[in-house]
Amino acid sequence: MSVCLAVTKTLAISSLGLYAGILTTSTIIINSSPTHIILSSLDIITQTQLKKLINNIVTSTGIIGTFSSFCFAISYFGLPTIWKHPYLIYGMSIPPIITTYLCLYRASWTKKTIISQDEEVNDTKAILMEDLDDSIVDLNDKNNSINESNLQYIKKNCYRIGIHLTISSIISVLGLAQSIVGVYGEGQF
Repeated sequence: MSVCLAVTKTLAISSLGLYAGILTTSTIIINSSPTHIILSSLDIITQTQLKKLINNIVTSTGIIGTFSSFCFAISYFGLPTIWKHPYLIYGMSIPPIITTYLCLYRASWTKKTIISQDEEVNDTKAILMEDLDDSIVDLNDKNNSINESNLQYIKKNCYRIGIHLTISSIISVLGLAQSIVGVYGEGQF
């Protein structure tokens, strides 16, 4: 086997490992309690800035996944028929499947979230305007209840996102494991 194909397999598996690592790290972070508390304390403007960060992460994982699939495709189609193993096809198909799944989920979730968030933001602003007319003590008590309801709202949404990220990270880690076992089965490192 040529050195070029060994290099492309190494690059493919390494980038698939980065892809699986980013998904798994995102899953762990989104399911942690401190993340829920931090997100619930942010105001609306900061949350929109956070969406830019999330879009950058999605873009970078998409690029890494595309690179991984491309390297797996080069490795598979560049080999003679005797060396074409199914783990190369599996590794090539994992990032596009996961990315498509997450993009479809994000599109459906974004529509639901925008509608429900607008209603809740309007309700929250109405409550805050009522509280401004009352005493400071009443404002402080109702403000804590608003923070608690915001925390519950964030936890519910993070739980939904966490389920889909968990499924995606499990699939990507299994794909990475089968690719590593496949390369070691061939006797290449």
